[in-house]
Amino acid sequence: YPFEQHSRRPIGQHFISITSGQEITVVVTQFPRRGNCPAEEDPNADQGDGQACWNKLRAEAAGSLAGWVLELQAESGDEVLVIGDLNSYAKEEPLQTLGATGLANVEPGDGDEVGSYSAVLNGEAGTLNYGFVTADMASKVAWVQRWHINADEPQALDYRETNQPLLYTPNPYRSATKD
Repeated sequence: YPFEQHSRRPIGQHFISITSGQEITVVVTQFPRRGNCPAEEDPNADQGDGQACWNKLRAEAAGSLAGWVLELQAESGDEVLVIGDLNSYAKEEPLQTLGATGLANVEPGDGDEVGSYSAVLNGEAGTLNYGFVTADMASKVAWVQRWHINADEPQALDYRETNQPLLYTPNPYRSATKD
């Protein structure tokens, strides 16, 4: 899997239900973030199209990821769920690339609905985190729920941001990293 210098390598884990014997592989990934843009002449610079910088790399990562997921499915016969921070909005090229390869976005609607967000930055809410499934699994998804463990927590309570360890609590809130 390429692009490791700008994204985290995806990892997959195979699971077998102890009650039904159903098998599934879950893949977790994170695509390159939208900040720390390269020089203007770099093809990954912000192109002014609303997709921010590193979009070319995110789209390439999406194609690579989809290829790997479909290969995993062909080898194992498992249904595959891909979850993670794709650092792309619903109508951007990386998500369109995943959809064009046959992976289905389990996010209801197009991500523009009220309450359908996974990130808040500078007071703006949007969806950057997704779940995609292989085609045969899409009809089996019965329910999707967002858990706003990072988006709804005020930055002032983030002990990593404020450098105040007394704010730390052993719960899931603010558990994801910023990058």
